[in-house]
Order: sequence, then structure tokens, then C-alpha cells
Amino acid sequence: MPPSADVLLAEYEDIVEHTARILIEAQQDALPDLSTVCIITPHPNLAADCRQRLLDGLPADRAAVIPPFIGTLRHWISDNIALPGDGLSVLPDQARRLLFIEALAENPELFKEENKWQVSTALMHLFDELTE
Repeated sequence: MPPSADVLLAEYEDIVEHTARILIEAQQDALPDLSTVCIITPHPNLAADCRQRLLDGLPADRAAVIPPFIGTLRHWISDNIALPGDGLSVLPDQARRLLFIEALAENPELFKEENKWQVSTALMHLFDELTE
């Protein structure tokens, strides 16, 4: 039976360590090849810690693994999904934020002048939530 998608942790528990432990238990039969697994993280800096925890949690008879994909959803999409058309690309967050700033500058009646950066950040988060 596959592990439940719902995992409850106390606030003092390490989610990266717990994820590595669950993954190793669930993929015992596939070890050492974990290349079919994807671990999506909220930030790219977690990838190195995830890889290390996977290595630390391996059974004693395993010295190494073929690692899973570990990274952000944006990274996975850029590696695995081709965008239609040659001229299309995914905009980085700073470019997206500047697009919001330009749109707000063109419509000054919407928000106060001094709040453009804060509003653009809030709009960016809202659009991200709506498109997930």
C-alpha cells in the first residue's frame, strides 16, 4: 500500500528528514534508482539538503543512489515541458514584478504612488495562487 499523501509533523520535526525517510521506505524496491521520483521544493536552496538527507538515510548496504529530481516546480517545468513557439519563455520574478509596476504606473488611479512595489508583490502572489 502506498504511503498516504497526508503527513502530520510536529513543528519541531524536520520536514526534509521526514520526507527523505518516507521516500526511502516507499522506494525500497527501486533503490538505488530514484530517478523516476520528483521532489518539488518551494525554494531551490533546499535541493542540496534533500540530497544529503537521502544519502544519510540510505540502508547500510547502499552507498549511493541515482538521485530523484529535487527542485522547484518552475525548474521542473523548464526542464520537462517545451513551451509552444520559439519566442516564448518563462519570465523571472523580477521581470514579472516590473510588468506589474508598469501597469500600475499606467493606471495611477488604482493605487497610491508610494505603494507600487508592495502592490506589485501582492498581485504577483495572488496571480501565482490563482494559476496553481
